[in-house]
Amino acid sequence: MEDRPTEYMTTREAAHYLNLSITTLTRKAKKGRLGAIREGRGYKFPRTEIEKYARAVSGKELTDPTRGNDL
Repeated sequence: MEDRPTEYMTTREAAHYLNLSITTLTRKAKKGRLGAIREGRGYKFPRTEIEKYARAVSGKELTDPTRGNDL
């Protein structure tokens, strides 16, 4: 059986993938910067949204204030 990536990522998986803290990722979800689905007390992130965000911020420093603003 082939391992296929799941359709959604947990908050922890998405934060690790994007090299962000869980708090920062949750804040972005609350503000609507990342498409997320509220699930209980946490969020589920569509893998396509996380990959889209990763492409948008690639090559920018973590301290760059414009990082992720062009989504």
